[in-house]
Amino acid sequence: MNEELRQTIHIAIGLVTISLVYLIGVPSTVGLLVLILMAGVMISNAKALGFENPLIDGILEKIERGAKIPGKGAITMFAGMILILTLTTPLYAITLISILAVGDGFSTLIGRNAEVKLPWNDNKTWYGFVSFVVFSSIPAFSFLGFEGIAYAFALGMIETIDLDLDDNLLISISAVIIAYLVTKRI
Repeated sequence: MNEELRQTIHIAIGLVTISLVYLIGVPSTVGLLVLILMAGVMISNAKALGFENPLIDGILEKIERGAKIPGKGAITMFAGMILILTLTTPLYAITLISILAVGDGFSTLIGRNAEVKLPWNDNKTWYGFVSFVVFSSIPAFSFLGFEGIAYAFALGMIETIDLDLDDNLLISISAVIIAYLVTKRI
């Protein structure tokens, strides 16, 4: 498994999704993401049932972490982006997706080999947390100014919580709840 490739794809998917929102609008982007999610679930199910496909197997071999559910990370990322796009306004959606993609991607790339662990979660590092906040603040600030940086910090803190929930879903669900509490509109 190539973690650098996996996280680069993670970041790219988020940035492409943001670009699609600008190019084709939210409804069309959500429709496309739903189709991709459905295809991903079908491929994951087929793989779990033992079906083999050299192309899919080769891709999974390079980027899959060995989860019980093949493609789980991609499935949860697409589900999270659909949740964000359908439950927040477009400006908040692109901001929150940028934080999900860029923050989560860079926190893993930079934090995974660091030795200084967070006191409240031995699976996360200070380098990962700081990377999440710094790198996701860049696009978030460009969309929402200092409010975007506040979202990056809050979601970075939430990402460090040790819950038995995929980070893509944890960040997405938390992002929608925080956006609602701040703006009181979905």
